This record gives sequence, structure tokens and C-alpha cells, in this order.
Amino acid sequence: MDNSRESNRKKVRRISSRQHSIDTEEIYRKGLAAKNGENTERNMRDAFKSFKKASKNGHLLATGELVDCYLHGRGCQRDYSKASKLGDAKIALYYGKRLEIQKCAKCVKYFWMASDKGEKEATQRLAEIYRAGMMVEK
Repeated sequence: MDNSRESNRKKVRRISSRQHSIDTEEIYRKGLAAKNGENTERNMRDAFKSFKKASKNGHLLATGELVDCYLHGRGCQRDYSKASKLGDAKIALYYGKRLEIQKCAKCVKYFWMASDKGEKEATQRLAEIYRAGMMVEK
């Protein structure tokens, strides 16, 4: 009896997981339709909201679209910090460089982010910053 209950629970989890995946894909497609103005007026704010929701549910393509929204201020306020956290190493490196030009110590955080994601230039910048004692304690 216990074995059949366990089997039923696994089936319910599988179905639930599959449904979650379908819902997330629908949310992503809704975002694309709003972004491209398909069957409706183009609405970047709705697209942004859909991409954010699908991204939170683990949809990778939605995450890419969300990063693009943050980078270019599409449907939201431009936010390099959020784009860096969600995006790839190049975005974190770019934002780190922008902060470094402004002599902002936060640049170290973004260079670390980029370095952790495999960006060699960020690792070199960190080495130079630490060697010179710039923006960090010696």
C-alpha cells in the first residue's frame, strides 16, 4: 500500500512539474508577444513583467530577455546592477569598468562577479586593484 502511495506522489510531482514548465513557457511567450506587438499593441512594460515572472520560474530565455530589458531600460528603469547579477560575465565586467571610471569602490564587487563567471579581464583588473591597494584595504 505504501509503495502505491509513493508511486502516486511521484506521478503528481511529475505532472505538477510539467504543468509548471508549460505555464512558464506561456508567460514567456506572452512577454514576447507584448515586446513584438503580436496580436496587440506593443507594450514593453507588460513584456518586462512577463519576462521577470518567467525568469523567476527558471526560464533561461526569459532571463536573457530580462537582462536586455535592464540593460536598455525597456519596460523598466535601466539597471546595470540587476543586469550584471542576472547576465553573463561581460555585463558585470562592463558595469565594473563604468564604476571604476567613477572611482567607485563598488566596481570591485562587479569585477569579482565577472571573474567568478570566468572573465579573465576582470581577474586582471582585480589583481591590479589589489596590488595597488586602490579602492580596497592593503
